[in-house]
Amino acid sequence: MRSYSHTLLVLVTFLGCVVACSGFAFSCVGTYAIGVSAAPTKILCGGSSAITAHVTINGTPIQGHTISFTVSGPGSVNPTTRDTNASGDASVTYTSQTAGTATITAKDLDQIGQPTATCTVRVFCISVSDDPIWWFSGATPANYATTSTLTASGPSGTFSWVVTAGTAIVGLGPNLQSTYTGNPVDGTSKGQSADEDDVSIQLKWNGSAVGSVALTVKSPASFEAKGTGDAALGVGFYSIIWYKCKDQFGDVLPNAIDINEAWTTADTSDFAGEDWPRPATSPWVQKDPAFWADRIWVNIVGLNPAVQNPQNPLSATKIDHWGQRFRVGSTVSPNGKFIQDNAFQRYRDHARHE
Repeated sequence: MRSYSHTLLVLVTFLGCVVACSGFAFSCVGTYAIGVSAAPTKILCGGSSAITAHVTINGTPIQGHTISFTVSGPGSVNPTTRDTNASGDASVTYTSQTAGTATITAKDLDQIGQPTATCTVRVFCISVSDDPIWWFSGATPANYATTSTLTASGPSGTFSWVVTAGTAIVGLGPNLQSTYTGNPVDGTSKGQSADEDDVSIQLKWNGSAVGSVALTVKSPASFEAKGTGDAALGVGFYSIIWYKCKDQFGDVLPNAIDINEAWTTADTSDFAGEDWPRPATSPWVQKDPAFWADRIWVNIVGLNPAVQNPQNPLSATKIDHWGQRFRVGSTVSPNGKFIQDNAFQRYRDHARHE
């Protein structure tokens, strides 16, 4: 009987790489490479990073390889697999709502041995205690935050902060600077916003920028007239002038607020020989900004000219006037945010702001 011995050796080219086939043993004499990168490598919670795997053989990009992506640490990738394109690239998006360090592994499912490569993304969260905050020209009224505390969490390192927009509106730390090193940091109002979210505070980690948060600084800006009313009070009158207090964006202030007034001029007589006494100023304590009033009354017997109950129509006889100034955020003048100057005008049977 004859016996035969056969040896089969086949050389083939597979995806640009010469592969020697003998039985079931395969070896590649070409140079295969897989790499993966993240851009950016540092993100804020809720942000995203583009994860890109790059595959080559002998330096030539390889199209059509399926790359799987997995995450060790916080976050996830979407999608979890992607085929390489003509440039040899396969890209997915990494996101995370949790601070920490994520290692993303890219594995080539179509290459012998399924080689891998890894990259790292560091995730940082910033908590903001108050947004918006408020500006009352240095006053700090109850019920309104004038400082917001920013706290960063993430991989250990040196945290620093930079006001990149709105340096005239918010300052950092006890000296209200535009930069601060440390964590957490207080951002305190020193002006008011022109637009919402026009203050930007950037977080840095080990000197490298991570991302920014936006703040708005609101401030009382105007009194909207809501009407007047007049009633009899003894021999005289009781006049009410109603207002609504709004911020610079036209919104009514959200909480009760202190208001003060000041006389800005001397009492000027409009009626020859009048002897009406000018009242002292008085503050308004924790008033509803949606509906507050300046209440003016005169009820004294024997004045010249004699005070009257409100007439119908109201009298046009002016008695006296002086300058009146309103500020919001404090009961003590001149503290608080300036809102309005007007003339405090008294007539024989009523009073008005003019």
